[in-house]
Amino acid sequence: MLELIFKTSIRNLLKNKVLTTINVLGLSLGITCALVIYLITRYETSFDKYHENYNNIYTVYTTPVFGEHTHYHSGIPFPFHQVLKEEIPNIKVLSQLFITESRFSIPNERSVRQQIKIENDVVGVDTAFFKVFDWNWLKGSPETALLNSTSIVLTEKTAFKIFGTLDILGREVLLNKEHLLVVTGLVADPPAATNFEFAAFVSTTLLEENTKKYAGWTTVSDSYQNFIVIDGQGEQKKKNAALIQKQINEIYVEKIKETGLTWKLGLQSLADIHFSKELPPITGKRADKKILWYLFFIGLVLIFSACINYVNLATAISVLRSTEIGVRKIMGSNIPLLVLQFLGETFLLVTLSVILSLCLTELFLLKINFFIEMQIKKSLLGVALQNDPFIYLFISCVVLLITLLSGLYPAYITASYTPLNAIKNKIHVKGKKGASLRRILVVTQFCLCQLFIFGTIVVMQQLEYTQNKDLGFKKEHVVSVFLPKSEISKREVLKNELLTLNGISNVSLSSFIPMSFSWASWEVWFEKDSTRANDVSNVILADRDYFETYGFNFLAGAPFHESDTMEAVVVNQAFLKLLGVEKPEEALYKEIFYGDGKQVAISGVVADFHLTSFHKEIKPLMIGTIKERMRTANVKITPQKQQATLAAMEEKWSKFFPDEPFAYKFLEDSIFNMYKTEKLTYRLFNLFAVIAIFISCLGLYGLISFISLQKTKEIGIRKILGASVNQIVLLFSKEFMLLVLIALLIAGPLGYYFMNNWLADFAYKIDIGWEIFALTLLIAMFIALFTVSYQSIKSALQNPVESLHTD
Repeated sequence: MLELIFKTSIRNLLKNKVLTTINVLGLSLGITCALVIYLITRYETSFDKYHENYNNIYTVYTTPVFGEHTHYHSGIPFPFHQVLKEEIPNIKVLSQLFITESRFSIPNERSVRQQIKIENDVVGVDTAFFKVFDWNWLKGSPETALLNSTSIVLTEKTAFKIFGTLDILGREVLLNKEHLLVVTGLVADPPAATNFEFAAFVSTTLLEENTKKYAGWTTVSDSYQNFIVIDGQGEQKKKNAALIQKQINEIYVEKIKETGLTWKLGLQSLADIHFSKELPPITGKRADKKILWYLFFIGLVLIFSACINYVNLATAISVLRSTEIGVRKIMGSNIPLLVLQFLGETFLLVTLSVILSLCLTELFLLKINFFIEMQIKKSLLGVALQNDPFIYLFISCVVLLITLLSGLYPAYITASYTPLNAIKNKIHVKGKKGASLRRILVVTQFCLCQLFIFGTIVVMQQLEYTQNKDLGFKKEHVVSVFLPKSEISKREVLKNELLTLNGISNVSLSSFIPMSFSWASWEVWFEKDSTRANDVSNVILADRDYFETYGFNFLAGAPFHESDTMEAVVVNQAFLKLLGVEKPEEALYKEIFYGDGKQVAISGVVADFHLTSFHKEIKPLMIGTIKERMRTANVKITPQKQQATLAAMEEKWSKFFPDEPFAYKFLEDSIFNMYKTEKLTYRLFNLFAVIAIFISCLGLYGLISFISLQKTKEIGIRKILGASVNQIVLLFSKEFMLLVLIALLIAGPLGYYFMNNWLADFAYKIDIGWEIFALTLLIAMFIALFTVSYQSIKSALQNPVESLHTD
């Protein structure tokens, strides 16, 4: 029987090649999206699971509080490591980690570039680190390799990049131009996705001196971190973690009691690091669980939409198979057997779609970085097919689910035809319930389609808003050059040399560019012996030329003097709220206290400008001068001579810093990159909108095909009575225009709700107005009209005599 079902299914699928192709294409697109989303989800949730202690590893972090602002740092105060070691008995393993840059050179080898910059950081670790995390040692031993402060252990990738071989034990490297080290070990690159992909390991004694210089109880940095392993499993482990967190905070509160601060320490599990919103992973990019849930929902939506297609197309074509059904029923086939036959056809169709989707999935994954910027280094599909048994269960469930969702209703309806009417080809499927269901399915499809269209329009308009809104300064043609930490005295000389170049109109030195991902915050107060709670202000350190370079608008006063070293500052409008004044003139010459009681006066007030992205409100800001902390050169260049000017700048740079690479960024590019997530969201919306529209068009084509079969004679009669092609096209179109309008009435409120939540992350954003709803409706109606017109024009052009002869 199965052989008969298989042969019959093949014959029927080949008989209707066009509809079979449409069904396979629609289903394969839905399955491809589901597979890609499954692979992305499995990848994002697999980080660091290869470590034996995965479920018991925690990092200790600090939450500094300044006024109303709570910050999060992956690091802890340096002295607290000894507290963890001596006073917290429930910690099974404790390890500390120092992070530094990874610029290597090989002494006395002219053939190799003097400076080799490795992508990942070098970290200083103790022997306990290799008890916390699992690394595969190819050469050397974790117990002895880093006992000496002049030792270094390289990863495979780093060894190849520096030496071109893995035979490296005993060879020398110069790290960051100051540490001559001997290679004493080699470890394999991480075997799977990880947030701990380092270039090399050195002894903690090599790097801890710099941290000791600032070893206060309220000094924290992400470049110094601590990891612990906690005993227990399940609830017992949670209890132990809660107890440790309570103990360390009790000790920390006592340590900082005299400062009056309310800082705390916390524990974060290794399982949460990759998805943390507050604490960035050491390497790699954090993931967003909300995005994964959105992708999961989108996958279900597209599969459901593909199933709707199949139902509509199968229902439409069932009329053409009425004679076959009648003959089968007279020859003894019962309803269950016929249902099995049609389910068999659906199963075969879905199987073909799965095979095609495997090819499409691999092609899509090659381009996935364009949409979500995942740094995938292996074929996710290939790795999953080899190592992930759940993917076979997933594919099986998808096949079964789609077969049942897509096949049961058409199979049951078709198998229920009366034999006599079926043989006479008098099946018209005019049942109100069937027609209503098909229309509900089309409304559902266009509702989903319009949700994607609505979201795409909102994201696009918000992105345009971020690019076009006045930022409060001139961003055009400014190049940022990041200066070396050392040789501070050369910075001012370089600035003067750059000003001699023809293509440069202005140069300034600063700690930050106006819009960046990082900035400094200081506690400030306005009475020398004040007991009130301190306020917090953002701080940019810059010279006097900074204001002219960016064209800030002075509302009162003027910049500080050129030779000024933090004696006066310029503040923004938001700072006036801290002072309790309304007019900029009232703020001039008022005194501000910061740090350990240092005092400055306000020399000027500038109009508010954006310090960071539109996600954040404009905060109080001070701009002053501390020359040794200004590591960015802001260069205003002439656009007509851009390439020549950059080449001349590089020549000047080589004169002052011959061992450092010349790296620069255009401010406009930096601002553009601040909205990478939004641009990726826009691309995803575009992608899924196109897929949803395509699948919806297929579904609409199925329904119009079904209706045209029903109304063949009606069309013929109308043409004989004088109806034009336009009138017949209108006859078909008006019903679908109504369905599209009904779909918008459902999709509109849903789209408004979801996109309003998305916009809630922006402090400065667009309003969702009626024009977005209107544009969504127009696009959806155009798509529907374009799809309907093809089949309706084809039916309208048919010879009316042939239409009336149809049984």
